[in-house]
Amino acid sequence: MIETIEELANKIGVLVVDAVKKQFLLQGHKLTGKLIDSIEQQVQTRVSGARIQVLAENYAKFVNNGVAAANIPFGGGSGARTSKYIQGLKNFARLRFGVSDKEALSIAFAIARKHKREGMRTRSSSRFSKTGKRTEAIEDALAEVDDELNKMIEDTLEVIINLSIEQKI
Repeated sequence: MIETIEELANKIGVLVVDAVKKQFLLQGHKLTGKLIDSIEQQVQTRVSGARIQVLAENYAKFVNNGVAAANIPFGGGSGARTSKYIQGLKNFARLRFGVSDKEALSIAFAIARKHKREGMRTRSSSRFSKTGKRTEAIEDALAEVDDELNKMIEDTLEVIINLSIEQKI
């Protein structure tokens, strides 16, 4: 039975979303589950085909690509009384280590200093990963499903061509 373009597009989206989630998990990016839970697909069908979008929390790009040491927002004495970056690291320390606010703040500054030296991902962070990598989860996911993805795209193109021919007849 020939599937519709929408059904094929949904299958492609599910394949990609599942692969990306798997890679982020294998790389150890799962403290709260918020990133993994946010990854989803949206399919918009058109007469000529479909558009598949894979969506995630905005910070997924930083987790996937890392951040160069020069771009870490720490140091330089901005004069700001609070920093979202430090607050985020403090929250991370509380969740990861179950420590008090004071200890979490101390850990946050230690992590920030290391990020400022090495960037994000740090050299030692790979110990939290089952793949040895902490970046490029999206690229690795797409490489993992490349053959299956190409087959699904071919199937979708076949459906589009058949529908175009049927409409012309």
